[in-house]
Order: sequence, then C-alpha cells, then structure tokens
Amino acid sequence: MSTAKLVRKKAQATKKGRRSQRQEASLPAEMLQSWASRLSFAALTYAAVWLINYFLEVLFSSSGRYDAEAGGFMGVLTAASVFGALLVAWLARSKRIPTPLLMDLAAVFWVAGTLTIELGLFFGELSQGRHPNGLSWSCVWVVAFALIVPHSPRRTLATGLAAATCAPISYFLASIEFSTVIDPYSLVFLFAPYYICVWLAYAASCSINQLGRDVSEARDLGSYRLTKRLGAGGMGEVWLAHHRLLARPAAVKFLYRENVLGPNGSSSQDEQLLARFEREAQATASLTSPHTIVLFDYGQDNEGRCYYAMEFLEGLDLDTLVDRFGAVPPERAVHFLMQACESLQEAHANGLVHRDVKPGNLYACKLGGQYDFLKVLDFGLVKRTRADSAFGASSRLTQQGTITGTPAFMAPEVALGQDVDHLADIYSLGCVGYWLLAGRLVFEGLPMLQITQHIRTPPARLSRLSEQQIPEELERILESCLEKDPARRPQSAAELGGMLSRCPLPRRWSRRLAEEWWRLHQPLDCDDHGSGHAGPAAAPGLPSVD
Repeated sequence: MSTAKLVRKKAQATKKGRRSQRQEASLPAEMLQSWASRLSFAALTYAAVWLINYFLEVLFSSSGRYDAEAGGFMGVLTAASVFGALLVAWLARSKRIPTPLLMDLAAVFWVAGTLTIELGLFFGELSQGRHPNGLSWSCVWVVAFALIVPHSPRRTLATGLAAATCAPISYFLASIEFSTVIDPYSLVFLFAPYYICVWLAYAASCSINQLGRDVSEARDLGSYRLTKRLGAGGMGEVWLAHHRLLARPAAVKFLYRENVLGPNGSSSQDEQLLARFEREAQATASLTSPHTIVLFDYGQDNEGRCYYAMEFLEGLDLDTLVDRFGAVPPERAVHFLMQACESLQEAHANGLVHRDVKPGNLYACKLGGQYDFLKVLDFGLVKRTRADSAFGASSRLTQQGTITGTPAFMAPEVALGQDVDHLADIYSLGCVGYWLLAGRLVFEGLPMLQITQHIRTPPARLSRLSEQQIPEELERILESCLEKDPARRPQSAAELGGMLSRCPLPRRWSRRLAEEWWRLHQPLDCDDHGSGHAGPAAAPGLPSVD
C-alpha cells in the first residue's frame, strides 16, 4: 500500500474516532457514567413486561385465543425478547465492552425491541380477526429510549425512524399470514402516532444534548475543563480538571460565597470577600518553595464562584496517612516536619502566617521520582504580618480579634483571639508532630474543650501517648513547640528545621525506605488517576474562611 493511501486511511480512522469522542463529549461525565445503569434498568423492565404480558394472556384469554400455533409463536417471541433484554442488561452492568460499542448495541436493542412488540401485537390481534386501535406500547418505548441512551439527535432520529418502521413491517407480515386487508386511510391513522413519537424523541434528544453542552460549558474555566468532583465541604468543593492544551491535571477549588457570608451578607461584605480572595491567591502564588502547593490560576466562573486552579497531587494527606496506616516512625515524622519547615520558612520570610497548619493541609505525595515529598496546602487563612504595597494598603487577609483555624492544632494566642505571628505556625507544627508519632491529638474532646486546653493545660508527654519509642531529643523539640508562651518556642521555621536535622535518630528516613513504603501500600489506594486517595483529601484542602 502506498504512503498516500496509508495517510488517508489513518486520517479516516482519526476522523471516525473524533466523531465518536464528540458524540460522547456532548454530555457531562456524570450523565455518561450513569447511562449504562439506566440502560440495564430499561432492559430488565422490558423483560419483566414481556413475561407478565405472556402469562396474563395465557391465563385470562378466552378459550381458543391461544391455539397451539399462535401460542407457540408467542412463546418463542417472548423467550427471544426476554433473553435479548437480559443479555443487554448484563452487558450494560458488566462494563465488558467499550462505550461506543455498547451505544451501538443499545440502538440495535431499541429497534429489535420495537419489532418484537409490534410482531406480538399484530399477530395476536389479526389472528383473532381484530384490527388494533389506539396507541401501541412501542410509542412509549420509542420516546423513553431516547431519554435513556445519550445518542446524538441525528442518530436518535435515524434509529427512531428505523424503530417506528418496524410497525408497518410487522403489520404487513401479519396481514399476509392472516389474509387481512385494511384501507389506506385507516393505515395512515394507525401508523402516524409512531412517527410523531419519533419526532418527540428527537426533540427530547436535542434538549438533553443542549443541556449537556450548557453544563459542560459552565464547567469550563478558561483553559481548564472540570472532569471529576474530588470532594466537597461547607465552604466549597474541589474538582479534578485538565488543561486543554497541556498534558497536566489540576485541582480546582471553589469557594461558596453565599455559605461564607450567610443569608444576611451585604454587597460590601461580598466585595471585601472577593478582594481578600484575590489577595490570598496572590499570597500563595508569591511563594516558590517546592514544598508549597503551586497555584496555576484563579478567578471567577460563569456563576460568580471564586476558584483556584492548583497542581494535582498524587498521594495522601498526613491525616489520612495516620488514620489508615497508624503512627509513623520517628525518622519519617522528622522527614515530614523538616519539609514543612522549608515551606513555612519562605512564607514567614515574606511576612505570611499560614494559621491552619494541620495534617489535612500537609500532603505526602510522589513527585517525579521522589517519594514522601511533602506539600503544604491551603493558605486560605493566610495572614500578612507586615505591609506590602504589592498587596495594597490593607494587606491583612483576616480580621484581628477573630478565632481562625482548626481547634485541635490551634496556638493559645490564636484561641484567645490575639494578633498572631509566625510562632503560631510553630505551635501547630508541634501538634502535627504529636499526631504523626502518637496517632492521636495533643488534646482530645469537643472543639471548645480543645481550645480551652490549648490555652491552659500543659500537653502530656509524647512518650506516654505513643506506643513506639520516641527519642528524648525529638520529644523535647516538640514540647518546646507547644510552649504556651510564644517566646519560649523555636523562633523560626528555619531554627526548628535545624533542630530537627540535628536530632539524633536510630536511622534516617531515606529515598529507598520511602520508595519501599509506597510500593507496598500505594496499590491498595490507587484510583483512576494514580492518586493515593480519591476523597476530599486528594486535592488541596477546602477553603477555610474566618
């Protein structure tokens, strides 16, 4: 075969594939994911109606209605219809055939189902010398199937016409068998409803596909297309998105402004929220540490919702890690804490305080060839400790005198509503250390009790809470982070990181140990995108707004 013919053949195959993709892409992913279950339900319903109809006809028909020949024909027709419907239901549920082939099978089932209904109708009626009147069950079948299978309008029309034509074909076969003649005028009124139903099915398909396009367009955020919701909370939700041109996924985090402001929120409060959202995005984007989540884009969608587009991480947060696998060994905990210090060191140097450092916002991931690479997420409560003209005159991103953050990891000065600085993050990081090494919180109980204990109660010795042996120096470092007086804590993330790096440990956590751990545990948690956790924690934390 010549090169030109090969090129033309490949182009035709590509064009055919694109047509198939466009047919499927006209509807949102959730609708495409659920249509197979609807097809299975319709097929099972079809089989059940055939069985019920057959037994009712046998039980309640007048004597002589079902002679041996007619009864045998209806029995074969019923058996074939039930078997075909059950086969379609099984294939739709099993997911053993690709979506385009299943859609072709559904179209065949649509036409074949109409044919069997009409054969049963006309052979049953004409065998008794009666002419059917009124609407056939096929009319319901033709319209309903267009609502079940997400065909394009053009294909719905073509398949519907083929299904409707089964009615006159069945009639003429039965009329030949029983030598029945009916005038053309009556034939028009007999078969016109079938084609009217095809037109209704076509109109329904147009509406469904237009709705799907509207929903899909509403989910387009510039160059990003939303594909799967990863999690939701009271303040917003997180979606997996893909860039249209670049081969990279992203995590898009939405903020529900009405939930943040409440039902009595004013327009001025809404403007302040939008301004603060923009400053928070700029604050996150200004950080360049490899251990800080990367912000790609931010803005508002067509519905006025604020959103961030950030890198999508493959792994799981430290909250989920400990919940699933238990407390981590001291060398691994130090490895995580030192990376968190690197991220916070840059943020603090730029005058930013995270104020919500917790295991759920510390994400252990596989990044390139590195395992246990930590990313600090969700600077949604970030506070600026010094003025910066780049962020405007009012650079404070949260209000003074308000309590913000997570009670289980809240510094005493935050709990008291005082003005805080970077030392509050040091305290929270000490709480994270307790969680990693003991698998439990520094203070248990209800949120208000936790807040009170952070203010007044000295923490228990880590060596008493943990079931594993904790090096004394590591225990002293974490206890120093949890000092009630900020002046007695390590005075910077860099200082804390240095203390951790010099801490004597039985061994150091290495790339080899991290790789072995991931290879052992990752297959248990792998989802379609390779992420270690597909729930809300699989993406940057949901917005926390004071």
